[in-house]
Amino acid sequence: MKQLIEPPSWDKYYNWVSAQFDPDQVLTIAVKPEFEEQIIALGYKKLDMHQVAGNFDRGTYEKVDGLLHIEHNLSSNWADIEDYDKKALPLLGIKREWIDCMSYYD
Repeated sequence: MKQLIEPPSWDKYYNWVSAQFDPDQVLTIAVKPEFEEQIIALGYKKLDMHQVAGNFDRGTYEKVDGLLHIEHNLSSNWADIEDYDKKALPLLGIKREWIDCMSYYD
């Protein structure tokens, strides 16, 4: 499959959050399985068998309950940014229609 953009697609996102990056706060994006090729085209790779499940490296995804889970760190002030997800998704190259659900945790 032809790559849609030059990976890594998440560089713009991390440039946006870098000034207030918080390694303990995580954005989880659950992508519908029919969009796996698009996720791969953005530069994501399936979680390596040697990695611990649930312990993501930037640029990896894991299949959980039939969905593709991608995790990225959040800005430390993410709760104060109106429509954080609407701003973050385009920077990650991920389209809203690909997503089943999103969650935030720290």
